[in-house]
Amino acid sequence: MKRFILLLLACVLIFSTMTITAFADYELPQFIRVGLLYGNSATETVTLESDHGFALGNYNGREFQEVIKTSEKKVIVKIDENKSVVVTDAAGKVLHRGTGSAGIKPDASGMEQKLTMNGTQYRGGIHCIENENKLTVVNVVFMDHYLYGVISREMSPSWHIEALKAQAVCARNYAAFNLDKHSSQGFDLCSNVHCQAYAGINFESDGSYAPVNETTRQVLTYDGELAQLYYCSSMGPTTEDVENVWGNIVPYLISVDNNYEDTENIPNGKWSGFLSCEEATVLMKNKGYDVGDVTN
Repeated sequence: MKRFILLLLACVLIFSTMTITAFADYELPQFIRVGLLYGNSATETVTLESDHGFALGNYNGREFQEVIKTSEKKVIVKIDENKSVVVTDAAGKVLHRGTGSAGIKPDASGMEQKLTMNGTQYRGGIHCIENENKLTVVNVVFMDHYLYGVISREMSPSWHIEALKAQAVCARNYAAFNLDKHSSQGFDLCSNVHCQAYAGINFESDGSYAPVNETTRQVLTYDGELAQLYYCSSMGPTTEDVENVWGNIVPYLISVDNNYEDTENIPNGKWSGFLSCEEATVLMKNKGYDVGDVTN
């Protein structure tokens, strides 16, 4: 996701006395579906491990429907000749077969519901979806457990807890506002910066939990509707009005001062780019702006 609005904006919104308010009872999804492997990264087989064994079945949207349990601590998911998604034990014995997809969850609850996939730990369950003889792999995880893995990627967990709480609310808003962004691929959000960076348990730290827990179910709204919130790692001395970036008017995504940022001494604080006059002319014309030939 290209980020043009500074996290400072989220802080301003949270503490503003205007019409934007934090609510603890806004309708939020309990689970988020996060695409881990899809498109060019889709795979032919996945190995999952859990100390608690697994519940096997399928996902109907974000809801898990259990069919059978197994005490096996390692299972392998692959596609058979009929394009069914098959879950086997390490010896190849079929434990479960799903038509088009299969769901696998650790047979545990709460913070103990975690598994390892190809060396990376995740909370929640895994939904494997057949697509052109490869598996799209989706992590179906509680919203707050998802945020544990987001805020520690999008902001340093060593930062002040109030900044991390602002980040948690902003990331929760983004997730809730962008549900089904990747619905054509079978999930809500991807795990990279096109949506929000997420890498499961491996990037959690002691600083990941309190900011999420202390803001649980809190979101920002504007005139009773979920607010669109965005953030970036760096943006210079001022933000741009979103209307001048994306073309749509959002009354609270307006230009704000950012003299607090030390652009000289932070990563991405200063950067440059170059366009020739010819390239600028072509770009403008391709966007529908007939400005003639750019000369300077």
